[in-house]
Amino acid sequence: MPRILIADDDAPSREAYGMSLKLAGHDLSEAKDGREAMRLLGERTFDLVVLDLAMPSPDGVSVLQAIRKNATWRRLPVIVVTALPQGEAERRVAGLGVVAVLIKSRFSRKDLLVHIQRALSRPAAA
Repeated sequence: MPRILIADDDAPSREAYGMSLKLAGHDLSEAKDGREAMRLLGERTFDLVVLDLAMPSPDGVSVLQAIRKNATWRRLPVIVVTALPQGEAERRVAGLGVVAVLIKSRFSRKDLLVHIQRALSRPAAA
């Protein structure tokens, strides 16, 4: 059962993603801010992270940078979900190796599940 971390400061978003992921058979952990996401990453092993960019303390970009700098987490697949405009979101995460950037107003939970399945089925990057 794949273990997924959802890091999003918006409780309704975490609940919606969480319900879909649990129904799809994923083991789920949730973080309400960047600090909690970093703590959970240090305590558990995850197969994928769903990460909001506009979180408090630290923001999602800072969390993503920390993931990429950490030897243990470096290859961890990350899907970014954000309310930011597509171009701005893509600029903020450019070069940080995300699987996908999904704009909250434009994707369905089914879309998220498709991206998660693709990410989990990819071989780890060298």
